[in-house]
Amino acid sequence: MNRLIAVVLLGLSLMVSPLMVNVAIASQVGVKIGVVDMERVASESSAGHQAKQAIEHKTRQFQLDTERKKASLEKFKQELDKERVSQNKEEIERKTHYLAEKMQVFQLQFQQDQQELEKFRNQQLGVVRDKTLRAVNAIAKSEGFSHVFATNAMLWSDSAHDLTDKVIPRAR
Repeated sequence: MNRLIAVVLLGLSLMVSPLMVNVAIASQVGVKIGVVDMERVASESSAGHQAKQAIEHKTRQFQLDTERKKASLEKFKQELDKERVSQNKEEIERKTHYLAEKMQVFQLQFQQDQQELEKFRNQQLGVVRDKTLRAVNAIAKSEGFSHVFATNAMLWSDSAHDLTDKVIPRAR
């Protein structure tokens, strides 16, 4: 049993020691690492605010247009329900068929509009990402960083390496 523990410990030390040597070499060679909280940049930068406003505006337009179309269809349906008593069967069937077609068109248009809204949202977020990456690149070059990571890709980072506060004003 003791022999097994010794072999396992030896194996672990052989695996970990190259990592420790690499870390020591990296610190001696001058590797400088920074991190950026991309979500915070997106929510606090002027580029992020502009994108958020554009997305909210487009979403409101979509909602208003959807409500208008829905109200029109509902009004037609109510009128049709009132006419059921007074109109002949063929006219009612024709209008019912027309309403069903309009509902189907409405549903298809709704799905297309949702896809378009999602595409617009992704475009706006892409603009924020691009502006953020340009800001990070400029800071990294001017301050001599060899690597900059997003905080969501890190398990842990010393806050002294956080560049977020420097990136936010530059991401415009």
